[in-house]
Amino acid sequence: LDLSGYSAADIFTIALNAGNTNTTSVKLLFLTDGANYYTINFGAAASGYQILSQPKSVAVATGTPNWASITEMRVSTTSGAGGASAVNYDGVRVEDIDTLNPDYVMVSRELLAAPYSKVDGMSQEIEFSLDVNV
Repeated sequence: LDLSGYSAADIFTIALNAGNTNTTSVKLLFLTDGANYYTINFGAAASGYQILSQPKSVAVATGTPNWASITEMRVSTTSGAGGASAVNYDGVRVEDIDTLNPDYVMVSRELLAAPYSKVDGMSQEIEFSLDVNV
């Protein structure tokens, strides 16, 4: 798995359902091999369904891992002193938030405040600003 194309601003997201409040940490590990890996810590998980996110920039390297040659991904849950965690994992996703692909951005239209006259036979482009958060 090559994750080197994702920048430090891109986000890793994990969806899970915690059956109790005893989960003190949820982590994703991206291994080049057993001694070289990145760890992304999402922190404690509250009870119930949740979606947790962290940017790639918080990944902590152990050894000398390489984002371009990830061979394994692990999910790690740590339980607190109160007993075992009860966690069901739903999905993991990486979101490329700093490079927008125009194929996946909304096309919009805006009603003009006043009519605009177009000359017959002449092409015309109308531009307007639109704030979009993707």
